[in-house]
Amino acid sequence: MRKTRGRILIILSMMAVGLWSLSRRPTPVPKVPVAQSQVTFRQLASHEAKAAALAHESQKVEMDPENKKLQDCWDKISASVTGAEDFKRKINKVLKKQMGEWLLDKEKPLTASSSDSAMDYFWRGLYYAEMFYGRPVEEVNDDKALELLLKASDLDKDNSAPLLFAAAIEHRRGKTEDAAELLERAKTQSKHFSSYTKDIAKTINRQVQSPSDIITAIGLIASLPSADYTKLSKLLREAKAYEFAEQLMEDGLDPEKDIEYVEYNSVEFAVGRGLIKEVAGTNAYPTLKDVWDAKRGHDVLSSLGMITQIEKSCDLNELKDAVEAYRTYDYK
Repeated sequence: MRKTRGRILIILSMMAVGLWSLSRRPTPVPKVPVAQSQVTFRQLASHEAKAAALAHESQKVEMDPENKKLQDCWDKISASVTGAEDFKRKINKVLKKQMGEWLLDKEKPLTASSSDSAMDYFWRGLYYAEMFYGRPVEEVNDDKALELLLKASDLDKDNSAPLLFAAAIEHRRGKTEDAAELLERAKTQSKHFSSYTKDIAKTINRQVQSPSDIITAIGLIASLPSADYTKLSKLLREAKAYEFAEQLMEDGLDPEKDIEYVEYNSVEFAVGRGLIKEVAGTNAYPTLKDVWDAKRGHDVLSSLGMITQIEKSCDLNELKDAVEAYRTYDYK
């Protein structure tokens, strides 16, 4: 599993730094950055590995022969991809009602075409709270963050995520009573936890029409913002609020959910499992590796599945049959 985890990280880190911007061939570099990539927080298969990456943000992985072979393979694939910018424009157009243009364009300010959706309020709230990976946080404003997160909660009352992160902000600045009140609201009204990552990923995947689109989509999803769960995890542990653990683990525990649901929410699952193990003193829940192994037969749109498939030949045409799977997938 450790070798697989490292392989995912290396490949998707390459993609996250610009695979979808493929107007020119990427230049091989002697070292591949590990930390500070969204993939670190979404694709790593354990909370411990995530924590290690966070603790050593300057850590590098040497380009050994196996990694060099992967780099050369992905250089070849990258050079074969066409229409990446057109695909990105199409995605931006589709996402405009849900999120601002800032989501996929790091040059755009957070005010650029922002929408009035719960999803947009949630992510902008995390940004201003500095609980956000994916772009430099130039303005930390807890009051603005709280306002946005509460707006998100008002629009999506079943979702505990906005209230939990709002509680984490209050807890961080020492307002324990306010944090406790927000936690209680989340317990009373919420039914699930969602950072909206899988919703954005589904929107992107729905637009796939070619093998090139598949590679571009994987790269875009890998470069999506990611929530920083450090403060939230600390709050939930101290409050012994392990009732939220199963919400965080929901997609992994549901046998009907495909593996791509777990890929998009792997960090949430790891945080939830760590919480319930620490607070409730039980190790009865499966590990993320157990979940991945159990769902191997449901990996229709799995990024790892696509990567494994195309690496056999380093030929983009290897994904021709997969295009139909994207078109006919039930994006429920």
